[in-house]
This record gives sequence, structure tokens and C-alpha cells, in this order.
Amino acid sequence: MKFFFGLILIAACVGTSFANTEKLILEARLDNTQGLCDGEIHRFSLMPPYTQTRQSLIPQSAMNPGSSQQFQLDDLKDGSNYEIRISYPAITPADFNLDIIQACKTKDNTLSYILDVSAVYTGVSHIKGRESSPVIYDLVLENLYAGFLFYQVYKIVIAILSVLVLGHLVIIPAVKDLITKDMHCKM
Repeated sequence: MKFFFGLILIAACVGTSFANTEKLILEARLDNTQGLCDGEIHRFSLMPPYTQTRQSLIPQSAMNPGSSQQFQLDDLKDGSNYEIRISYPAITPADFNLDIIQACKTKDNTLSYILDVSAVYTGVSHIKGRESSPVIYDLVLENLYAGFLFYQVYKIVIAILSVLVLGHLVIIPAVKDLITKDMHCKM
């Protein structure tokens, strides 16, 4: 019976998977920079604590040279950790590459990085011309706190702490009272 429920749980998890995700953990370090930034602004800019953009690009394949896009990661603080995450449809047979190609220091003493995003078509499709169609993806830059906690985690932490406090202060004492009253009534 447990095996049957386990199979159902696995099927439900697989059935609700709609996206592939790849990520890059970046530690912004002043000693990795190449001097002052030249002032060139790239087309798309991402800034902490949380920025998301939706873009598309054509993956590289045997019949197509593909394309890449560059993003500027601005206002990064020295010694801070960031997660760069890319999500794209699971039906897309492509692998995305996230590469830092330049790092520099800005005039306001923050760091700026240039991120190159490219993709390689990795599958075989029966749909004619599929390998030359653009892939839509979401790119996210998020602060990491304590090296692994992402920016949006505070909502989950607050919910967990609320449940623990509620359980410790309200639910457990109420259950103890019910048990002790029940035991006194039976005696």
C-alpha cells in the first residue's frame, strides 16, 4: 500500500514539473574586478535584492549558430553572495550556459558584472525547424543571506516560526490540558 502511494506521489511530482532551472552562485569580490567600469550600459540590467526578467534566445545547434545575450548585474556589494537563476520550459531540449565575462568597480564603490547567457540545443525534435525557434526563459538575480538563504525565504521563515510558536504556546498546552482532564475524569 505504501509503495502504491509512493508511486502516486512521484507521478504527481513529475506531472507538475514544468520548467528546467539552472543557477550560478556568485560571490562579489573586489579583487576579481578589472578596474573601473567604462560606463557602458548593457541592454538589460539586474539589481539586488531581487530582479526578474523574461527574455528569449535561439539556442545553438548544428544548423544554427545560435545567439547569446548579455546582462549587467549592478549594485553588487563586495563580499556578498548572489544567486543567478534561469528557468525555461521543460519541453525545450536545451542547456543554458551562464558565464561571467567581465567584472568592474563602479564610481559609487559597488561592483558590476557582465553576465553572458547562451543556450545549446541538445535534443531531437520531430517538429520541423524546432531547433531554430527561440526559447523563452526567466532570469533572476537574488541576494543570498548567510551564503545560502535566498531573498524570498523570509516569508517561509516567518510562516515556520509562526507555526512553531503557535504550537508551543497554544496547541501543546491545550492538548496537555485535554489529556490531564481526561485522565482525572477516568480516575
